[in-house]
Amino acid sequence: MGRDKSLISLDGQPMLAHVIAALMPLNLPILLVTNTREVHAPFDLPMVGDLHPGLGALGGLHSALTHITTDAALLVACDMPRLNTMLLAHLIGLTESHPDSDAIVPRIAGRAQPLHAVYQRRVLTTLESQIESGRLALNALLDLLSVRWVDEDEMRPHDPRLDSFTNLNTPDDLDHLCS
Repeated sequence: MGRDKSLISLDGQPMLAHVIAALMPLNLPILLVTNTREVHAPFDLPMVGDLHPGLGALGGLHSALTHITTDAALLVACDMPRLNTMLLAHLIGLTESHPDSDAIVPRIAGRAQPLHAVYQRRVLTTLESQIESGRLALNALLDLLSVRWVDEDEMRPHDPRLDSFTNLNTPDDLDHLCS
């Protein structure tokens, strides 16, 4: 997009406001991982910066897991403005029924969605090893974890069109969503 996606206006609000609105009904602590605290201060959320700047989503997950006080973290991206609260609640609920799973991760058309997933704090050591080895893709981390996969048929009762996975990476993506 060439700019901070979290602040791009969608339906008159910054994209991050849509993400926060989907999270609020869950009554979970929200931690914003950002390296631009001054820009995100108006959202009035606790914030932490990347402990390892420049590592993308893997670095963000590392910072989040390092700073949380809970056993698990729901990781969502700021460029997914159509998150579905019911689906997120379902994913969180799966952590209770699958306590041995390190992560609860959706799959769309067989592809992992690691930026819309629940991670146990206990994966921090494995995550740090990934960073040290230079393997910075979240999918590479998933290969090392015990993952409870959530496929489309399990998600559709909560999000029939799987709109939660609408990800805005380009101006064309934004135009398509707004049309």
